[in-house]
Amino acid sequence: MHFKMGDFSIAYDDIGHGPEIIFIHGFPLCKAMWGPQTGTLVASGYRVITFDLPGFGDSDPMPISKMSDYAEVLLKLMNHLRIPKAIIAGMSMGGYVLQEFMARYPEKFEAALLIATRAQADDEAGKQKRSDLITAVKQGQKEKLVSAFESVLFSDDTPNKSPDLIQLVRNWMQHTSDQGLIDGLNAMKMRMERYHTLSGFAYPGWILHADGDKAIPLQYAREIEQTMGHCRLDVIQGAGHMVNMEKAKEFNHLLLKFLGEIFGL
Repeated sequence: MHFKMGDFSIAYDDIGHGPEIIFIHGFPLCKAMWGPQTGTLVASGYRVITFDLPGFGDSDPMPISKMSDYAEVLLKLMNHLRIPKAIIAGMSMGGYVLQEFMARYPEKFEAALLIATRAQADDEAGKQKRSDLITAVKQGQKEKLVSAFESVLFSDDTPNKSPDLIQLVRNWMQHTSDQGLIDGLNAMKMRMERYHTLSGFAYPGWILHADGDKAIPLQYAREIEQTMGHCRLDVIQGAGHMVNMEKAKEFNHLLLKFLGEIFGL
């Protein structure tokens, strides 16, 4: 399915009935990353909405320069689907979009799920790494970006245990538009620190991280836990940044446990 933002088409899936959960994918991925969660959640009585950010997956590239532009896409999606409030989940860059949305539209939340993400802004070294990747993409060297991210997305065991998963995610990265990659890197590079946003968030929060996350080490999840008022941190052992896919069964169990405690399903 698609909806229009002006001249641009945004791809989304809307499956099931019940309390709405909206998932925001990470960089440089797509809505398909939530496949291991969708069936389980729908069978448990939830309505699951996933979407491709502009320039990723099946969504058109569109002018994006900052996290607030992505947040406006989420707002338009909720308005299109006539969803006044939802459980909203974001993984990695999706978590940055989620925190931007928290700052702008806190009334749109039933709960926030922060998965493999952080509240800290990029330091100068991090910004330079993103600038270098932008240059590589502009010079037709997308493979440099794909290889750089592939090296930090998974636990050390995953390449041997699940080579098909590695190839699947690599395909998603390779098929992301150059403009989507450039815009995403720029938006991440310029994003704000969000500890102040998290400290004022009044709704339930779930923080999920893996002990083997190379992209965003576990310490950042603990900092979010210390900042948010109404939250719980769950840590999955033996997984990396792609924790929802590497350890899908355990991830789903913990997610349903949290949701059950909050919503009684």
